[in-house]
Amino acid sequence: MASGTESSCPALSKKPAIFDPTSWIVFLAVLVAGLTGDLLSKAWVFDYLLQRPGETINVLPGFLRFSLSTNPGIVFGIRAPGYLVLLATLAAVLIVVYLFAASDRTAKFLHVALAMVLAGSIGNAYDRIFSYVQFADEKNPRIGQVRDFIDAYVQKTHWPTFNIADALLVAGVCMIIFYMLVIERKAKQPQAQKR
Repeated sequence: MASGTESSCPALSKKPAIFDPTSWIVFLAVLVAGLTGDLLSKAWVFDYLLQRPGETINVLPGFLRFSLSTNPGIVFGIRAPGYLVLLATLAAVLIVVYLFAASDRTAKFLHVALAMVLAGSIGNAYDRIFSYVQFADEKNPRIGQVRDFIDAYVQKTHWPTFNIADALLVAGVCMIIFYMLVIERKAKQPQAQKR
């Protein structure tokens, strides 16, 4: 008979991902790919458009363009004090690493989601520590602000400008919720029937 821990939470296991090389490969591959994509895209778009003040890059005319913006807060331009942002980032990193280490080695969907959240957190944390943006029409540089450039809109209605790190964070959290509400519940059903 399965122990109480296994039956109540299939993600936590006696075969944790921390000891499984395949789990680490999946987790680190998604983490590195997401973080690299975020940092390289920010660097390329900002380098390109800072040399062309006032210009944007139309990706899907009428729906999506690249336009420069910086954000001292958290995802999608939401404002928050700097110390709270850094504390929240540190907490997110610790929670994600713990959840990965304690999760079952077969929970690859969860591992991908956790890696996406971690990549997004680190990508934006990097900007808060190292970013330096000098706009041509501003006297002072913007230091320690997150670089955003993805501008989704319909006609004159714009979603707050974001970046790949924001997209990874939101998608990763949604995947974790889906895992908990759908995948984990389905895994519990056979165990409940065996009792």
